[in-house]
Amino acid sequence: MIILKIPIKNLLFFFGYEATSNYMHVLQKLLHEHHFSQIMINPYTMHHYLKHLNSRKKNDVIDSLGITKYIQTLNEDDFKTTFNQSQKTLKKYNSSIELIRKLHTQLKNFTHSQKDNNIPYLDNALLSLLSMFKDLKKQLEKEAQKVLIELYPHVETIKK
Repeated sequence: MIILKIPIKNLLFFFGYEATSNYMHVLQKLLHEHHFSQIMINPYTMHHYLKHLNSRKKNDVIDSLGITKYIQTLNEDDFKTTFNQSQKTLKKYNSSIELIRKLHTQLKNFTHSQKDNNIPYLDNALLSLLSMFKDLKKQLEKEAQKVLIELYPHVETIKK
């Protein structure tokens, strides 16, 4: 959702939007590239703000009006550019690693539960997948470490 706060004198644009997982990144990047002031609002905060306004319904129109009222209460200093490609890259690596870890655990549990039902071709395929998940997770962790160090160079010092 995009809400504008426009002071008439200087015609400054202020953008407010709810955090929407990965869907907001394109908007963040666009606003950042064009040097627009922006603020990402936590949906939990917005939920309570709407309750404060006695709004019992929740839909896109009501949320937009709520965000409009909410950002009008903020100071210009509250609007910060929040887009950082390296942080988005690191988050994608971490999310992928976590997904692979979960899939590996599920597959490992499944193969353990099926050990009495011996089907050599299928068992070998599942073991191969387990090995692939393990190797892929290690490789992604190495790549994520590179991005982390690029983003936060002091991590190496802390790690040592």
